Amino acid sequence: MMQVSALVAMAVAMGVYQGVNPSMGWLYATARGLENRSVKSLIDGGVKFAWGHYLGMNVVLLPMAWLLALTRLHPMLLMPWIGATLMVYGLLKLRSPGHPRLLNRVSPLRVSRWSFVMALTHCGSPLMMISPLLGLVMVSQAGAPAATNLATTLQGYTLLALGISAAMALPQLLISLAIAMAVYSRLGLKALTRYWLNFDLGWSIIFILMGAMAVGM
Repeated sequence: MMQVSALVAMAVAMGVYQGVNPSMGWLYATARGLENRSVKSLIDGGVKFAWGHYLGMNVVLLPMAWLLALTRLHPMLLMPWIGATLMVYGLLKLRSPGHPRLLNRVSPLRVSRWSFVMALTHCGSPLMMISPLLGLVMVSQAGAPAATNLATTLQGYTLLALGISAAMALPQLLISLAIAMAVYSRLGLKALTRYWLNFDLGWSIIFILMGAMAVGM
C-alpha cells in the first residue's frame, strides 16, 4: 500500500507542478476570464485545457496498459528503456525548449485540441506518466492470483491508466484554476511582469532525474 501511495503522490506532485506552470492552463484561463470579464469563461478555459491534457496522456497510457495485459510482460523489463527515453527527452527539451511546429497548425481557439497536441509533442506528460503506471502494474501483478483471466487483467490495467492520468490532471486543473482566479480577481496583470519562472527548465530536469531513477531500478 505504501508503494501505491508513493506512486500516486508522484503523479499528484507532477500535476501540481504543471498546474503552476503558466503554459499549462492558468495563463490561458486568466486571459479568457479577463477578455470576457467572466469567471465562467475562466473556469471553462481551464477545464478545456486540462481535458485535452488528460486525453493526451491516455492516448499513450491506455495502449501501454493493454500491451502489458495482453503480453503479461513484467514492467521491470521496460524500465531501463523508458528511463533512457525520459533522459533523452529531457536533454532534447534543454537543447530546444521551444514549441514544436505542429502546434502552429492547431488553432488556439480549439483549446482542448491544442492542449492534447501539446501534451503529446511538447510537455511530454504522457511519457512522464509511464513510469508510475509501470510501478502500479508491478504492484497489481504481485497481488493478483496467477490464474487471473485476461478480461479481468485488461479491466484492471485500464483503470490504472485512467486513474494515474486523473491523479495528475486533477491537481493540474485545480492549481491552475486557483492561480487564474488569484490573478484575475486579486493580483492583476501587473503580477505577470513581476513574477516569472522558467518552469520548462525544471520540467526538463525532472525528466532527466526520473529517467535516471528508472534506469537505476
